[in-house]
Amino acid sequence: MSFPVERYAALKAEGRLPSPKGVVAQILSLCDQPDTNIDAITRAVNGDPALVGRLLRLINAPIYHRPRPAVALDRQAVLALGVRTLRGVALALGAVDANRHGPARRFNYEGYWSHALLRSLLAQHLAAETVRVAPPTETFTLGLLCDIGQLGLAAVFPERYDEAAAEGAITPERAQALFETRAPELTRLLLADWGLPALFVDAAEYMDAPERAAFPSGSRTERLMWLLALCDRWCSALLSTGPEREQGLAAAREAAAMLQLRDLDWSGMSERILDDWRRWSGLMALTAVAAAAPTREQWQPAPVVRAPGREPAVSELAAPLHVLLVDDDAALRALLKNWLSRNSFRASLAENGHQALELAEADPPHIAIVDWNLPGIDGMGTARALRARFADRPLYLIMLTAHGDAGRENDAFEAGFDDYLEKPVSPAMLGARFKAAVRSVRALQALHHERASLQDQLQRFQRAWEHSLRDPDTGLHGATFARDFLGYAHAIAQRHARPLSAVVLTLSPDERHGSNREEFRDCAKLLTRFVRTQDAACRVGDNRFLLILADTPLAGAERLVERLQAAVHKLLALSGWQMAIAAHEVPPAVELNIFCKTLFEAQ
Repeated sequence: MSFPVERYAALKAEGRLPSPKGVVAQILSLCDQPDTNIDAITRAVNGDPALVGRLLRLINAPIYHRPRPAVALDRQAVLALGVRTLRGVALALGAVDANRHGPARRFNYEGYWSHALLRSLLAQHLAAETVRVAPPTETFTLGLLCDIGQLGLAAVFPERYDEAAAEGAITPERAQALFETRAPELTRLLLADWGLPALFVDAAEYMDAPERAAFPSGSRTERLMWLLALCDRWCSALLSTGPEREQGLAAAREAAAMLQLRDLDWSGMSERILDDWRRWSGLMALTAVAAAAPTREQWQPAPVVRAPGREPAVSELAAPLHVLLVDDDAALRALLKNWLSRNSFRASLAENGHQALELAEADPPHIAIVDWNLPGIDGMGTARALRARFADRPLYLIMLTAHGDAGRENDAFEAGFDDYLEKPVSPAMLGARFKAAVRSVRALQALHHERASLQDQLQRFQRAWEHSLRDPDTGLHGATFARDFLGYAHAIAQRHARPLSAVVLTLSPDERHGSNREEFRDCAKLLTRFVRTQDAACRVGDNRFLLILADTPLAGAERLVERLQAAVHKLLALSGWQMAIAAHEVPPAVELNIFCKTLFEAQ
């Protein structure tokens, strides 16, 4: 490492490095105390309402499938989240707030954090759904901070950074010559100093150049490194246009191939992540720039790169079945492996339950033969662990035992075994048992394939339906949704004798000054900050927007108009857009079709 630790310590003491401040620094201090007091941590977190809102949005994310959403960050919520996870998330979110601006004039702080936020949301999603190398919430933290060295260089060397940036992109080679270090080296020092796990620190250091890493093939560190590389490249592609977008997609496909991600709906997933990113950007007071998901044609999976020691990818329904054999008898393992190889099965051998679970995590089996009497975790415990870990995929379990009593067989089936074999094992009996196992696994594979196909069709239908109700240009609800929601809100207001109001905002460009379409989109997104969860912000015409305000009298809508008018005027102060805004009461006896025509079409 070319950046001396002593120099890093001196810069830290001078306060020139990115560091947590205020409430976040207090939270980190409390979390690092050996006799941590949960109540004290809870009080400290609730001292920052913005942080509480962001934490609640994170723990209530749909990917966690919580039975009921958390409505307050109380003691139970902190315990459920975990002190280590809370510490990491608070650190990451605090880093954004503490480093929105800096001394380097040519460093794009807004763009840097916007990219980092998008990367963190994708990393969180993939960690929850497909690449399970770390807890999703902790992966969210790492996604925000894995390139913090870039920000560190701008903070430590602002003058040199501005001079270098004026001459072009700062490549790793230029950074080494100018600053005597590279951003990944500074990232390593910062993440280690902030107490992130070594796994995270190692993966982040090689995110930009994974080909330079020498991690064991298939290890968690290697997979996490490629996950970060994939997310970073994917985000760069989404936030770029033209040739840069194509190059970014090609680089992302390479990383996806290294992770053997072949069957994901990248286009649909991109749309969902971008929607979440826009909502998070509002929550973080960041600007979500225009970004479009790649189409299915633009994202064509690259051929899977075969890394050393890995099996080439083949169709699941045609691939040889993988058999995990768990027995502490070396002679029996060799005998059964020979039989499996002759009969075109892939075989993995383990001599105890711990080793079996590690092998299964790296390469999930289709069939597992598990001895009843194993050292450490016994056969029943191993079977239960395998069933729990692979509940969502076909797995056929065969118990291997020297005892054939009915009581043991009953216990085995209760533990999750599908069949049993008695020692000594005869080839004829082994063949018969495996015929039944193969039929079961292949049938389950076909069922899973059909279910995945149906789910994909359903998701595509849902996305098409949602797209028809949502304006693709601004992300707001569209006119169809506005009519349906207004009808629903009006029926509720009538039933309970509650007020209902609407605000219409019309924007039009001033031909004398021209217009900036980006500012129009920014204005549209601004509207979402002025509506509550029970309200709706919609685009109902080319330049016309509608806010439907449930349980709000006309006087309340007019007060909102005053605040909205000031905010929009400030946003459009230097643009060529003109604004007209008005509040309307929705009377109980109004004819909605006529009222909608007035709101949607009147000039």
